[in-house]
Amino acid sequence: MLPAVTELVPMYQHMLSFLSVRADGQGMVEISKQLDVKEFPTFIIFRGGKELERLVGHDKVIEKLIRSLAMHITPEDKIAHAKYR
Repeated sequence: MLPAVTELVPMYQHMLSFLSVRADGQGMVEISKQLDVKEFPTFIIFRGGKELERLVGHDKVIEKLIRSLAMHITPEDKIAHAKYR
């Protein structure tokens, strides 16, 4: 799963910030609890600190993630991306 997600980063890196958390990593259990992560993988899309969408599980998650990112990217995000090209 991680290699497929990693391939998305260059496509969106100037529009989005990506954070990967290993729930079993040192100190990460508390973050998982705070974010109510109960299943893996879980992808949470935030804007301005507010959760916009949550994708949980393996079933077509990459396709769902791509659609979700496309839906949540604003015209301002696209303009910022164009400046970095």
